[in-house]
Amino acid sequence: MIGGISGGVSGAYRLKSSPTHGFTVELDNSHGFHCISDASIRGKIDLDFINITNACRENEDLTLQIICYVDAIRPSIAPLSTPCRLDMILFGPYSLFEDVGSFFEEYNLYLQDPVGCSQNVLYRNPHKLSTESELDIWTFTLDEDFAAPVSVEHAQTRLDSIDILNSQQDWAETKQPGSIRTRMQSHQLQALTFMLQREQGWAWDGSRADIWELYPETTGSYFVNKVSDSVQTETPPQFYGGIIADPMGLGKTLSMMALIASDLLFDPNDPSSLTGAAAEDSTGCTLIVVPPPLLGSWEEQLNQWDFHRNNYTQLGMELTKAIRHIFPNSIPYRRHHGNSRLMAESDLTDTLVVLTTYHTVSSDGKSASGKPSSLLFSTKWRRIILDEAHFIRNSNSKMARAVCALDSVSRWAVTGTPIQNRLGDLTALLKFLQVYPYSDEDKFNTDISQLWKIGKVEEAEKRLKRLASCILLRRPKSTIQLPPRHDLQQFVELSPAERELYHTTKMHTMSHMEQALATGGKLNGTHSYANMLQRIEAMRMICNLGVHYKMRYDLETFNEQVSQEWNEVAAQRMFNIYRGINSIQCRLCLCPADSTDDTFYEARQSTISLFSQCLEFVCSSCVSVHTNSITLPSCSHANPCSIASISTQIFETDDSCNMTFNHLGADLPTKVSMLISDLQTQPYNTKCVVFSSWRTTLDIIEVGLKQSCIPCLRFDGKVAQKDRQNVIKRFREDPTMRVLLLTLSCGAVGLTLTEASRAYLMEPHW
Repeated sequence: MIGGISGGVSGAYRLKSSPTHGFTVELDNSHGFHCISDASIRGKIDLDFINITNACRENEDLTLQIICYVDAIRPSIAPLSTPCRLDMILFGPYSLFEDVGSFFEEYNLYLQDPVGCSQNVLYRNPHKLSTESELDIWTFTLDEDFAAPVSVEHAQTRLDSIDILNSQQDWAETKQPGSIRTRMQSHQLQALTFMLQREQGWAWDGSRADIWELYPETTGSYFVNKVSDSVQTETPPQFYGGIIADPMGLGKTLSMMALIASDLLFDPNDPSSLTGAAAEDSTGCTLIVVPPPLLGSWEEQLNQWDFHRNNYTQLGMELTKAIRHIFPNSIPYRRHHGNSRLMAESDLTDTLVVLTTYHTVSSDGKSASGKPSSLLFSTKWRRIILDEAHFIRNSNSKMARAVCALDSVSRWAVTGTPIQNRLGDLTALLKFLQVYPYSDEDKFNTDISQLWKIGKVEEAEKRLKRLASCILLRRPKSTIQLPPRHDLQQFVELSPAERELYHTTKMHTMSHMEQALATGGKLNGTHSYANMLQRIEAMRMICNLGVHYKMRYDLETFNEQVSQEWNEVAAQRMFNIYRGINSIQCRLCLCPADSTDDTFYEARQSTISLFSQCLEFVCSSCVSVHTNSITLPSCSHANPCSIASISTQIFETDDSCNMTFNHLGADLPTKVSMLISDLQTQPYNTKCVVFSSWRTTLDIIEVGLKQSCIPCLRFDGKVAQKDRQNVIKRFREDPTMRVLLLTLSCGAVGLTLTEASRAYLMEPHW
C-alpha cells in the first residue's frame, strides 16, 4: 500500500458512511477520480503524484484499490473543494515484485502494510524484510493485528494554582522605545510601564500599590508595611525591580528588551534627567542570566543582522522571516560564557548587555567568597535579569547563592512559574530581588505562610495578593487572543501480545509489592523502594514499546537484574527514574542535581556524583572536595547504605540504550501506530511536536515516521548544545519538516515553538 497521495475532492455530500473512515474511489485518468458509491463526488490528484498514478494505471497486470480520506465534505449549493488523502493498495503478480519496489524507491516512497484489502491474497512487500514465518501471511490477516481506532475524549483544562497572583490593575501604556522594531502590543507596553515605575523605587506617597507607605507626622514620620500592617520608624532599604510572571505566549522577552532599550532614552550628561535606579551609580550594563539552552535564543534576538533568507531550491520556494525584535546595532551585547568570558572592566565599554548562564555564574561564584576574581562579581550592574528565574527556586543551592551574591542596582526575575511546587519557591525569588523585608524567608513565613498553617487562609491569601500586586506582574492567558486550546485524551487498546506482556510484568510487580509490605516497612534488597520504582518504570515503558521492550530487558532475568548489588549501572538507572519523580538535592550542599555539572556546558569534562541505594545524592562538587580524603561521602544513615558513582549530565540520563528498530516493518507498538495514524490525518501545513520521557520511544517513533514518509527532526540529549538552535530554526522555517521529536528533559526550558499547533505527550509524567 502506498499512502499519503494528496489531492482535493468536491461534490454533494451523499455518502452513507462517515468520510473520515474513508470511501473507495476509482481513477478516471492519471489526475482525476470519482467515488464509486456516489459519482457526484469527484476529485483531482496533485500534480506531484500524476506520474505515479499514471504508471500504475497503465500497467495491465496491476489492480488498484484506492481509498479516499477527508476531514469533512462540506455541504453547499455550489461544490466546494476539500483536501483529501488517497491510500492506494496494489494487487499484482509476484513477477513484478522487484520492479514495483524499485519504481517507488525512485520517488522516495515506500510501501506499507495494507489495511482493509478487498482481496484475500498472499502478502509480499518489497520494502519489508520478511522472516520465514511471515511468508504465509494473507492480506485479510493483516487487519487482525492492526490497532483499533483510537478513542478520543476531551479533557478538562486544569487551572493554574498560581493564577491567584494575577494582576488586577490596568496599567497605562508607555511609548514604545525607538530601537524596538517589533510593534509591541498593548499588554507589553503596560508591562513596560510597570517595570519603569518599579525602577523608580518605593512609592512612599501611596500613588501606586506598594509594600511601604510613608506617613509624615509632626511628632515623627513612620513607615507602614501595607502587607502586614506593621509599623517602623527606620527607612526601609530602597528596592528597584520585581517579577515578570506572565504565562507563556505573552512576550516576556520583548518586554524585557524594551526595558533595556529605555536606558537609551536617558541623557547620562544631564543628571537632572536621571531618576530612580538610573540615578544610582553603576556600570550602566544589564546582565542577563539564562539557562544554557536559551543562550542562542537571546543572541539570535540581539544579533547584528537584520533579516535572513533561506532558499529551499528543492521546493522551488523562498522564505523570508524577520527574527529580531530590535533594530541592528541598537543594543550592543557581549557574551560571558565558556571561552568568551570577559576579563576586564574595559570589556564593558560600549556594551549595553552581557549574556551569561546560571552555570557560569555558579562556576565563577566559587572564587567569589574572598576577593572576587570574576568580572561578574566585581561589577555593579545597572540591572540583572534572570530568565527562567525558577532555576534558583532552591535558595540554599550553590547556584542560587552565587546568583544572589551578584551586585546590581535593580533586579528582575522573569518566569512563567514563580511557584512550581511550593510557596517556598517564591521566597527564593524574593531573596534574589532583595525586597525588604521579604528577602528574609523567616519574615515571609511569619507574615504569610504561617497563617495558612494555622487556618487563617483568607488573611494569608489577602496578604499574598497584596504583596504580588506590588512587585509581581502576571496577566491571564486571555489577555491576548489566542486560538482556543483543546486538551484531548487518546485511549489506546494494546494488542493481545502487548497486553499479555504488560499483565505479566504487572503481576510480578504487585507480588513483590505485597512481599515488601509484609516486611512491616523493613524494605531491603529485592523489595527496596528503588526496586519497586524500576518495576513501575518497566510497566510504563511497555505501554510505549510494546513487545519490543523485550529487546531492552530480558524479562526472564529481570528479577536478577534489579536485585543485584548496587553498582554504577543500577545506580544510574535508578537516578534517572527518581529524578523524573522528585527534585533531587545534594544532601551536603543542597544544590539541585540538575544544575551541578557546569562543565557539561562549559568544557564537556567528565563529572562524577554519588547516589546511594537509599536514594541520597552527593553532587560532583562535594565529591571533589573529598577527593583527597580516605573515604568518600556516604549516606546519612548510621549503617551506611551502598553507594555508587553516577553522572547527572543530560545526554546520559535520557534512557541510554543501544536498541535499533531499523527493520520493524509494520510491527510498530500500538501506541506508536496510533500516533502516526493521527499525524497522517493532519493537513500538510500542520506542524506537530511529540514529547516523551525516553529517547528509546522517540527512536521507534522516528522509524515509524520514516516508513510513513513523514520527515521529522530530533531534539534530545544527544544533540550538541551548539546545534540545538539550528534544529529549532529548521523546524520553524522548513515547511517539509512537520514533526519535531523532543525529550521532556531537553524540551522543558525556553523553546519557542509557536509554529506548531499540535502537541503529543506519549506518556503521562510522574
